[in-house]
Amino acid sequence: VIWAIESAMRRGEIFGMTWGDVHKNHVHLPVTKTDDPRDVPLSPVMRELLACLSSFDKHDKSDNLIEVDLEAFRSGWRRAVAQIGIKDFALVLNLERGVQEKELKGST
Repeated sequence: VIWAIESAMRRGEIFGMTWGDVHKNHVHLPVTKTDDPRDVPLSPVMRELLACLSSFDKHDKSDNLIEVDLEAFRSGWRRAVAQIGIKDFALVLNLERGVQEKELKGST
């Protein structure tokens, strides 16, 4: 979630990243929802998150940054949101106004 907030990347873009997409100052997204490749600048927080990954020092360029079972992720996400009592939770990043505007929407 922190990566999503920092980067304004979509779930599929995050889970589809490989180490070969990570560069010194940005992450290159060759596949996006709009079919237009784009580069996402690496913030200091994103750099810290990368360094925390167990595969940081031992990986191939074709390895995914995050190995995840998507259905397990969805299930865990729904369970976590339900446990804290939020209904209809959505993470909204308004890309038209830039990454400055970030909201967490939901009702309790």
